[in-house]
Amino acid sequence: MKSVIVTGATGGLGTIVTQHLRTIGWNVITVNGRTTDLTRMDAVERFVASVAEPVTGLVHLVGGILPAAPVHTTTIDDFNWYVAVNLTTTYTIVRAMMPRLIQSGSGSIVTIGANDALHQTAHRSLYAATKSAVVAFTKAIAEEGKPDNIRANVIVPSIIRTPANLEWGDADEVPKWVDPGHVAQTIEFLLSPSCGLNGAVLTMPGGLTL
Repeated sequence: MKSVIVTGATGGLGTIVTQHLRTIGWNVITVNGRTTDLTRMDAVERFVASVAEPVTGLVHLVGGILPAAPVHTTTIDDFNWYVAVNLTTTYTIVRAMMPRLIQSGSGSIVTIGANDALHQTAHRSLYAATKSAVVAFTKAIAEEGKPDNIRANVIVPSIIRTPANLEWGDADEVPKWVDPGHVAQTIEFLLSPSCGLNGAVLTMPGGLTL
């Protein structure tokens, strides 16, 4: 059975992705911030070392956003939070997993960007900066992984229809949001050995314009 590690597996998107991958036959090994501090390299390395079976897939779904705010009203703590949640967690899990994927002989890494990474808007500068970094980091990893048959791709959605987002969403706009099931299906495709994409930035606007 193929094994994949999914981070952020208990979140709104992570739950659906995990269920979908298990349904189609993947052995899904989950990790989230409550069980492992993904901002700490030592904690992530311990988690990866605890996984006994060969792993050929990594899906990194951890990320976060604070309320929109003009940059001059943000704090250094806000900045550090964004870097830790969106960028540091991406680095630590990829850094820890690369030797395992190389050992497996092939692998696929999937990360999640955001619309703001490609189309910046006012009052979301820190989110845009860190999600842009995730996109650039993933594309660089795609180049690094080529000699070892490791692919890396990033999905860039607009607003995903998760329970957390539904709490604040405009009822008229919600139908235009991205179906999390479609994200799960895209991840399935990117994990497939038959997928030839590497370094791709896949936009998923739903009914919204990116």
